[in-house]
Amino acid sequence: MKKTKKLIFVLLILTYAVGVLIGAIREINVSNETEMYDFLKTSVAGYDMGIKDSIKNVGTENAKTICFLALGGIFKGVSWLLGVVILVKGYMTGFSVMAAMRLYGLKGLFLCGANLLSVAIVIPSMAYFGKTVLGDLFLDKISKREYYKRFILMLVLLVIILSADCLLKGVLSSVFMRSFAK
Repeated sequence: MKKTKKLIFVLLILTYAVGVLIGAIREINVSNETEMYDFLKTSVAGYDMGIKDSIKNVGTENAKTICFLALGGIFKGVSWLLGVVILVKGYMTGFSVMAAMRLYGLKGLFLCGANLLSVAIVIPSMAYFGKTVLGDLFLDKISKREYYKRFILMLVLLVIILSADCLLKGVLSSVFMRSFAK
């Protein structure tokens, strides 16, 4: 049982890595620099924004993430959403990093540094949430009451982590964008 849960965790991390790879390949194949610029403008928090707007932008994205993860955890039939959310996060990361590097060169690499700490915390947290939810839904023989207790606890912890991510990414991205991109 524990090995299966560990496998689920590893598969969710690999799903993120596949998303990063797909996003990077997609960006390499983009021939229109305006498309990259527009994507970077909408996906990287802090681009031409103040810190307050940047935090609001990241908060909105994290709220969407939490909603989809919660749906995947509440309804057994749509539990696949957990993997899709992680895949999309990976795609956004891969495309954003490659676009920033193409548009800003070495400065773009530093610009992406604002997201590295966030990724290092958020993705394992989301994968752990997914492992726990999927393990409880499909592997463990627990009551619905016990499942929802665990689910709500995990969801609250994830909300706290994503709220900290919101502040971290919102502030750092805004500072990096003002320092390096202009």
